[in-house]
Amino acid sequence: PDRMGSLWASFREKVDLDKVLSYSTVKIVKINDKRLGILHYFFIICIAFYVIGWTILWNKAYLNVEVPQGSLRLSLKKPALPMTVSELSYCQQDENNPPPLNNSILPCFFWDENLVVYPPTEATAMLAATRVNQMNKTLVDCNWFEPNCSFTQDPNSNQSFFVGDIEHFTLMVDHAIITLSIGIQRNAQSMDGEILDKNGKKMNLTGTGSVVGQKGVLDILTIQTLLDAADISSLDQFQVIMNTNSNSNTTETMRYAGIILFVVITYSNQISFDLDNIQYNFQIRLLNNSEFKTVEILYRTYPDQITERDRHGIRLIFLQTGSLGKFDFQVLLLSFVSGLGLFTLTTVLVDILAMMILPERDSYTKFKVDETIPFSEIRDGKTKPEEDPKIAHKYSTPNERDPLIPTKTEDEDEEELV
Repeated sequence: PDRMGSLWASFREKVDLDKVLSYSTVKIVKINDKRLGILHYFFIICIAFYVIGWTILWNKAYLNVEVPQGSLRLSLKKPALPMTVSELSYCQQDENNPPPLNNSILPCFFWDENLVVYPPTEATAMLAATRVNQMNKTLVDCNWFEPNCSFTQDPNSNQSFFVGDIEHFTLMVDHAIITLSIGIQRNAQSMDGEILDKNGKKMNLTGTGSVVGQKGVLDILTIQTLLDAADISSLDQFQVIMNTNSNSNTTETMRYAGIILFVVITYSNQISFDLDNIQYNFQIRLLNNSEFKTVEILYRTYPDQITERDRHGIRLIFLQTGSLGKFDFQVLLLSFVSGLGLFTLTTVLVDILAMMILPERDSYTKFKVDETIPFSEIRDGKTKPEEDPKIAHKYSTPNERDPLIPTKTEDEDEEELV
C-alpha cells in the first residue's frame, strides 16, 4: 500500500490532471469593434440568403420529391407519300449495276409499318428495320430427332435490301407517369413538352411533321426528327463497328449496320412555383460505335422449310425519369433546421479573424480565453484562492464565497490576525 501511495503521489506531481482533464466552456465576450460586428452581420445575411433564398425557395427544398414511374405505347406508321427510288441515293437505281463493295447502296423495299417493326410489341423499346438480309433454309435428309440436324441455306435465296424512306416514318409516343408515394399522375395529353437537341436547346419542329408537347394531342415524331435530335446528319454516314466474328473493326454505314438510340423523357413540376404545371422533354442520345440486329424466323412449310430475316435497324430504347415534388411541412422544417447549423459558422469565421488575423489579435485573445488555476490545489490547500485575482475579486464579500474555498474557523482567523 505504501508503494502504491508513493507511485500515485509521484504520478500526480508529474501529471497535472486538472489540465489533462480540463473542461472548456463557452464564454460570451462583447468586443466593441465595428469591424468584427460588420463582418459578423455580413456573414449572417449571406447565410440567410443561402438557406432561405437559394436552398429553400430557389431549389424548392420544401418538396417531398419522387422519381415517377411511367408507361409507354409506341406505334410506327409508314408515310402517306413515300419518296421514290430515284429520290433516294442509297437505293440501287439499276438492277444490272452491282452495288458498291462498302454496301452503301442496295435495292430498296418499301415495307409498311407491320413489316418494318419487329417484334411487333415491346414495353419500352422498338426496332425499326433499315436493312434486311433474307434467305430461305431447308432441312435436307434429316429431322429434329437426329442430334446433328440443322437447316441448310437454299441456293440463290439470299437477298439483302434497304427499307426505303425509313426517315419519314412517324412514331407515335403515348406516355403517362405516376408517383406512388405523393399521388401525382399525368398522361402526355395533359402536359406541356418539347424535344431538345444535343446541346440541350429546344428544337423547332415547324415543317418537320412532328408534334411534341401540345395538350390534347399525342406526341408524333418522325424518324428524321429523332436523328436530328441525336445529331445524326444521315443514316448513310459511316461508323466503326467491332466485328465479333473476325475480332476486327469494320466501317459500315448506320443504315447498313443499325444504331442504338436512347430516348430519355424527363418530367418535372419544379420549373415554376406552380406544382400542377408538369412539363417534360425528349432527349435523344446515340450509343457510339454500336450496331443492332435481330433475327426473325418464318416457317414456309412446317417443320422443314423456313425463311430467316436478319434485321438491322434503329433500336429505340425509351427511359422515363425526372423529379416530381409535393409540398411537405416536415421536409421544409428539416431543410430549415439543417440550414440553421450554418449560422454557427459565422461565429467561427469571426473568431478566426479576431484571434489570428487582425492586428489586435493578442488583445482579443486575452478577452476571449481565460485559464483558471488548478482547483484541486485549492481544495488540497496548496494554493490560496486569493492568488487568483478573478476568484479573489468575485468572492471578496462574505456573502459571495465560492463553495470550493474552505471556510476558515474562528481560531484560524485569530492566528492570521496574530
